[in-house]
Amino acid sequence: MSVPAESAAAAAMSGRLVRRVWRAPQADRTAVIVPPWPDAASLATVTAGRFADLAGEVQGKSWVDLRTWTRSSCLAAARAYLGELGFVVEAADQSGPVIVGGHQPELFHPGVWAKNFAAHALAQRTGGIGVQLIVDNDTLPRSALRVPAGDARQPHGHWLPFDDPQPAQPWEEVRVANRSRFASFADRVREALQPWGVQPVLPDVWPAARRAAEQGLRLADCLTAARVAAERAWQAGNLELPLSWLCRQPPFLWFASAILARADEFARQHNAVLGEYRRLNRVRSRSHPVPELASEAGWTEAPFWIWRSGDTRRERLFVQRSGSEIRLRGQGEVLLQVPLTAERSAESAVEALSTLATNGWRLRTRALTTTLFARLCLADLFVHGLGGAKYDEMTDALMTRFFGVEPPPFLTVTATVRLPLGPTELVSADDLGRVRHALWDLAHNPQRHLGENLPEGARELVAERQQLVQQLLAESDRRRRSVRRQAYRRVHAINAELAAMLDSRRRELADELSRLEQGRAANRLLLSREYSWALFPAELLRGFYAELFEASAAG
Repeated sequence: MSVPAESAAAAAMSGRLVRRVWRAPQADRTAVIVPPWPDAASLATVTAGRFADLAGEVQGKSWVDLRTWTRSSCLAAARAYLGELGFVVEAADQSGPVIVGGHQPELFHPGVWAKNFAAHALAQRTGGIGVQLIVDNDTLPRSALRVPAGDARQPHGHWLPFDDPQPAQPWEEVRVANRSRFASFADRVREALQPWGVQPVLPDVWPAARRAAEQGLRLADCLTAARVAAERAWQAGNLELPLSWLCRQPPFLWFASAILARADEFARQHNAVLGEYRRLNRVRSRSHPVPELASEAGWTEAPFWIWRSGDTRRERLFVQRSGSEIRLRGQGEVLLQVPLTAERSAESAVEALSTLATNGWRLRTRALTTTLFARLCLADLFVHGLGGAKYDEMTDALMTRFFGVEPPPFLTVTATVRLPLGPTELVSADDLGRVRHALWDLAHNPQRHLGENLPEGARELVAERQQLVQQLLAESDRRRRSVRRQAYRRVHAINAELAAMLDSRRRELADELSRLEQGRAANRLLLSREYSWALFPAELLRGFYAELFEASAAG
């Protein structure tokens, strides 16, 4: 990070943004944990105590009551969801800190998975509960997993399908299309990694995914079941809650009502913070990290998605005030009129918003809204990866400016773990630069590479070149342009003649450069940190996570 944690915290309390730079660790089996891991447990307990004394109201309900309600509702839903996946969930004390993280239901890489083990470890240390939010309202990128193919000299990536291709659509709308292909996926992964000598963890846990598919559960549920099976086998399970479940909970609808009631103000604050973020981070894209909230013909865009059950495309939600009510619009039609103002209780609004689901509509969070709700209403400590930590600079400012709440700190955790694909020749940028410079210098200063035993005719050319260069350096400001140009051309011609005498050396350097470039390309694939956890040996990952958090706690 380019800004100390203390400075970032002070800025968050004031609603001011500061530039922070996050970078993934480069070395194998290393991690970035900010604040340091030994401080994380105390951070969770201190934050829990501060929330217990939080003043103020949200649509007529105190923050303390809203948080208590949210915890009870969401933890019950998370236990019910795990039960639906076939996992036994023991009753737990809910008085300790709630440690929350989350990600899309894809088979992500081990650096992302580290957040889950961090949440579990913190829950164990603090007597709390770990909860993972499954972001199933995001769009399914593809129904395949990238695996290494080829060999160590000429590797390439291969997309191994776990299901038939399906249109881009929210995860929660996708079910397994080809159960036979899905069932065989783990065996095909094992076969793909056999030439590399890697025994992947996936075959050990894929039966849980197959059972979920046979029950007709969604694709997101199937992949989650495999991951949870691995975590529980390693005694590291958290509660799991899809956003599709969370967004149906009454406490979430109460929180959403607070934003919808002041949609114009929220949009202004959101866009102001977004503009500051882009200027501070020199971002020119109009869609990064999020688009602006739009206003059109009396309607204001709210930070939620809306779509009808079964649709493949998410739509933006728009709000329009009409006296003591608001109207919601999506997909070009008015969906609902809600009795809601900034001053009144949200009880009637929650009842009205609940009818959206009854009528087949999906009201879902967007990225910033997800962490706004999770950090303000559910979590005592939120565990982010690098991407989430970056965009939550905006969330911190919105908490202060819109809700008037001092942002709770969050923990940032990521790791780099590389798939053991055998010995590789490490090729650095310095290696490439050295050879490229040698080739350039051979072409532009060939006299440096001729050695003591000059080839026939070289001595005269070197002497002429030296004389021309000295003249150009001494007289470049006084000589006529045409004369200077003629001298430059002659120097270039001499360079070409001398370089021709070094053709064997040029070929050696060119061959070395080709080998290094090929090695560099191979390294990018062989040493990638983006391979899914499902491809790794179980003992490698289990040992890494155990050592990481135990060693960090001791340090």
